[in-house]
Amino acid sequence: NLSLIESSTFNIPIRNIIVISTWSFGALTSLINVIVFIKILKKDTLYKYLLIMCIADFFYLILIVLVYLYPIFCNGRQIQSKCSASSKYMDLFNELAFDEYLTSCLAILNITIEIFLTLDRLFLVLNIKLFKNFNPNIVLSIIFTFALLYYLPVLLLYKIVEERT
Repeated sequence: NLSLIESSTFNIPIRNIIVISTWSFGALTSLINVIVFIKILKKDTLYKYLLIMCIADFFYLILIVLVYLYPIFCNGRQIQSKCSASSKYMDLFNELAFDEYLTSCLAILNITIEIFLTLDRLFLVLNIKLFKNFNPNIVLSIIFTFALLYYLPVLLLYKIVEERT
């Protein structure tokens, strides 16, 4: 069967290999962008925002790859396999903290920076100096705080319960 790569410890569908490869390539290109933006860091604040976006993209893609690989390589078993109860709770916590919360925060961070940059460039074209005097460090601090707080209810409202089968 061409849909699986099999070994004695795990089976990996070809689709998973393609998805992981694509995300890994995205992480590599984000890392290249980070290096380029660090080298050409100019006085224009646009570069600082783009650098932060590339760093967030890099970590987002790395986290997604790790979350995706974890059940495949976790002792050669899927998370749903027969593990101890504490191990299952730890797996569910990792899924909640990293897959649900942190990746969502990184996505919101990028979206918010993108909105801010779009408005900044729009006002520049319209010759409105609204964002001209904003300190990028303060703006980024506010955006980081917003991104972390926006998905906080996911951590507070999500219940981790053992499924009875």
